[in-house]
Amino acid sequence: MPEYRGDYKKGRARIARTLPLSDCFAAPCVEACPANQKAPAYIKTLGKGDAKGALAIILEDNPLPRVTGVLCDHQCMPVCSRVDYEGPVNIRAMKLASARRAELAARPAPRVSGKGKAAVFGAGPAGLACAHFLALDGYPVTVFDTAPGPGGVPANVIPAFRIDPSDIAADVDRIQALGAEFRFGWDGGIDLDALKQDGYTSFVVATGAPVPRALDLKGAGIPVVDALEFLEAAHVSAREGKPGPWDGVRAVAVVGGGNTAMDAARVAARLPGSPSVSILYRRTLAEMPADREEFEAALADGVKYRELSLPETAEAAAGGDLPTLTDI
Repeated sequence: MPEYRGDYKKGRARIARTLPLSDCFAAPCVEACPANQKAPAYIKTLGKGDAKGALAIILEDNPLPRVTGVLCDHQCMPVCSRVDYEGPVNIRAMKLASARRAELAARPAPRVSGKGKAAVFGAGPAGLACAHFLALDGYPVTVFDTAPGPGGVPANVIPAFRIDPSDIAADVDRIQALGAEFRFGWDGGIDLDALKQDGYTSFVVATGAPVPRALDLKGAGIPVVDALEFLEAAHVSAREGKPGPWDGVRAVAVVGGGNTAMDAARVAARLPGSPSVSILYRRTLAEMPADREEFEAALADGVKYRELSLPETAEAAAGGDLPTLTDI
């Protein structure tokens, strides 16, 4: 029976400090969550049929319940107290169910007088969360972004087959209903003096960290593309209905073992011409940081995997054969 195999339990029920007499007092799932969301409380409330009450509990700590209900890496689940029994509670799915079944009317807070306006640069998850809490505290807040719309990486980089645009829109609409304003097509420059003259007194930079680490790959004729650049180009291609810059390639090697690598591999496998796609990871499978379900989804899409592998050189092969990669 698979339940008795050592690899069936994908996690360990534990917290980072001494476990108290009752693990309900310091639930491992709450301790593991970066936002310390009250998973037991909202799951219990949802179990009683009160989706609105569950969503209200979630929104106390998490302003993007739909986005995280789909995309969160759920650090809570591998440490769930049920992991040693029938398996962990599907906490992320419970959060998404609460958000999709209920919608709470946003209530703008009274504006704080004498503290000026807040400017947030970046309309991705960090900027949206900041705007949410600022608006709840009564600050007039404006979110600036270079993109044509909100959402950041979930909207413009993560593949559309992983998250429905309606889930992103629902979270953004709730924040906008609190009174947050958005300005898109921002040129990327920050003129603090001009903004101060316009009444802004607080500034938050939430533009992310998109600068890639270069892959030192020797050889000629083999293009090396940053994963975020590749994924964003795929989004633009799909949105505009135009061929993408990498349509027609015959083979793709994705170097890395995180969730971004899994996304890149799955999008590459869907390119016209169905190229051969391989994930190359420098450590072992047990050390790979990607969520196991994301890795398994890539394998289901036909992606190949090779561990303990980091390419050093790439050579274009003659006669139409696939390129040759030489590992370190």
